[in-house]
Formats: sequence, C-alpha cells, structure tokens
Amino acid sequence: MQPARSIKRQPALHMFASEYGESTLSEKGSGEFDPSFVITKIGSRVNRVVVAGLLERIEGRDVANG
Repeated sequence: MQPARSIKRQPALHMFASEYGESTLSEKGSGEFDPSFVITKIGSRVNRVVVAGLLERIEGRDVANG
C-alpha cells in the first residue's frame, strides 16, 4: 500500500481578461492528472485564474429562444 500523497491546490491569481487573452504559450503535464498552465506575457505560470474585465459590446443572436 502506498502512502497517501498530499495534493496542494495552486492559488488562483487575479488577472484582466485582456491579459489572459494575450497569453499565447501553454504548458501541459505529462501525466493524466497533471495540471495545464498558461504562460502570460510577463512570464507568470498560472492554472487557476479569477478574471476581471469590462464587457464592451453585446452581439445579438438570430435564434428564436435566445
């Protein structure tokens, strides 16, 4: 029987939606349960984000129920 592994959750970072949208690099773990990370423009490696931003425009949809 293997000893129980203590899994520690990564803290969520606050980030603007535009900063997250401008991020182009990503990093995936090799294992099945390894986390995926996004590398931001300033070099931060994040996998949990609280996004803040401003809604600038709403586009209507052409559907009957929407």
